Amino acid sequence: MQIDREDDSATWIVRLTGEHDLATVDALREQFATVPGDESLIIDLSDTSFLDSSILGVIVEAHSRSAEAGGRFGLVVPDGSCAARLVELAGLSDRLPVYRSRAEAVAAT
Repeated sequence: MQIDREDDSATWIVRLTGEHDLATVDALREQFATVPGDESLIIDLSDTSFLDSSILGVIVEAHSRSAEAGGRFGLVVPDGSCAARLVELAGLSDRLPVYRSRAEAVAAT
């Protein structure tokens, strides 16, 4: 897991890599807590090889926190990725702003 700022902007990018499940959910919550709620948050699932519903729950929590604080939010889920099917099955693509690339998400937030 990696958290970065986009250049000198107020956009934070959390990039998940590898596998994430109940074992990593607390670390992910801690990472999201470091991002000011009123700033833009992009969660990039491009390099995620596995995630479960507990991680999706934390992503929904991060979106809600961002929305309540007036921040912007984006979820990067490339077509054909392991995350794409799970996000679609969970109905998150209808509830969250989902983008197919990081560049698209940065431009929108």
